[in-house]
Amino acid sequence: MANAVEIRSVSSQMRLAGFVVTVSLLSLISIRPLAALTRLSGSSELYSHVMLVPLLSAYLIWIKRKELVATGRLSLGMEAGIGFIAGCIGAISYGLAARRFTLANDDYLFLAMSSFVSFVVAAGLFFGGRENAPVLLFPLCTLFLMVPFPSIVTHFITSCLQYGSAEVAYLLIKMTGTPIAREGLVFLLPGLSVTVAEECSGIRSTMVLFITSLVGGYMFLNKTSHRAALLISVLPIAIMRNGLRILTISWLTVHVDREIINGPVHKHGGPPFFVLSLIPLFCLLLWFRKRENRERDLAGKSDGGIKGPQAVTIP
Repeated sequence: MANAVEIRSVSSQMRLAGFVVTVSLLSLISIRPLAALTRLSGSSELYSHVMLVPLLSAYLIWIKRKELVATGRLSLGMEAGIGFIAGCIGAISYGLAARRFTLANDDYLFLAMSSFVSFVVAAGLFFGGRENAPVLLFPLCTLFLMVPFPSIVTHFITSCLQYGSAEVAYLLIKMTGTPIAREGLVFLLPGLSVTVAEECSGIRSTMVLFITSLVGGYMFLNKTSHRAALLISVLPIAIMRNGLRILTISWLTVHVDREIINGPVHKHGGPPFFVLSLIPLFCLLLWFRKRENRERDLAGKSDGGIKGPQAVTIP
């Protein structure tokens, strides 16, 4: 039994036009949540990236364009079907929740945009055809980076980063020999009290780090286990980065200048530490890539050393 419902053969131009028209209609239907998302991206640092996500998705498709099959059939395969069903579930859930509950802005956009993006992914896979589904699936699914987190998820991630950063910072400060006492998220140092607030969680830079690892793993790694490990490494790297930043600000304030805590190192020192966090991420990516190349070379040598059956001519 075929795993897709093949509709009919159409040209690549017609399929592209059908996708554009479908996305345009979906955008018109979802004009209110899209407008709200645009306003959110302009007012929230956490979601300032969302307007660039469609460009990222288009770029990932473009670099894989040589792997796309020029001719194919419209196909409602398993992936497109799942996307369509997910879109319907998201739309129904939003409709029911909006009638019964007063949703926070992020929760409202989570349901609305989850539905919208699911329909767009389903349309892309449908018009792309069954042959192109493996190539299109990941670039299209990156569109889910446009979907805001539910408020409960944002709070959970922020808390994990906040408390994890506090633990690391406390250990690092103790290692420097600086006298320190701790009361939960409050550090008491000589002449200084430091509170690890939610603003210290670095959730925005962690999100950028996550996107970097996601795209980097897709572009440069082949094994799913290596890509997953690269993504998982984002959390400990982010926590270590935050802890190092808290250590730097605290140590300089206590031992160098009391005004450091109110200066640019504290208020605008995030970008240098973000760049610093890219170093272990890229080192891990490079190590995985070298490991895959070595495994591929060994597999090639192994295949080359096996001789096939020889043909013998009997006179």
